[in-house]
Amino acid sequence: MSYNSLTLTGTLEHSVLSFNTRHELLCSADIKAKSIKSEAEGEARAPVDMVAVIDRSGSMEGDLELVKDTLEFMISKLKPDDQFSIVSFGSDVTVELQLTGMDSKGRAYAKTVAQRISISGCTNLSGGLFTGIDQLLTSKKPKNLKSVLLFTDGDANEGTQI
Repeated sequence: MSYNSLTLTGTLEHSVLSFNTRHELLCSADIKAKSIKSEAEGEARAPVDMVAVIDRSGSMEGDLELVKDTLEFMISKLKPDDQFSIVSFGSDVTVELQLTGMDSKGRAYAKTVAQRISISGCTNLSGGLFTGIDQLLTSKKPKNLKSVLLFTDGDANEGTQI
């Protein structure tokens, strides 16, 4: 699938599943931003504004550490022209990190913020998602590609049922 300047590809754990039976299915998704030409660097990817929306509800016990590892990896790949934000949700919603430029100081701070997220509450998924989208509206870089990444393991049991 290609939308504007993003390409999304995915791989499923199983290619066939039985009908009318509940399954757990693992999948991986790759999102690639378009390339742009930079005189100084040759070819580079377009700058991004990225918001990570993190489920920190009780059901994430054990999985939250994997999410933190993923955040640390993502943050390490961001460039100074990129902006990053972290929103976490349990029963309440918290903007852990406002949309911040990812120079070396911003990356270090973002990693610290990500490691401080702890388990709390139920799953107000809609509140977390809407707050994440709102973070993108604060961007002062209108040409940056915008992305919200949602990290959750379960069904919403608080807030608006999506």
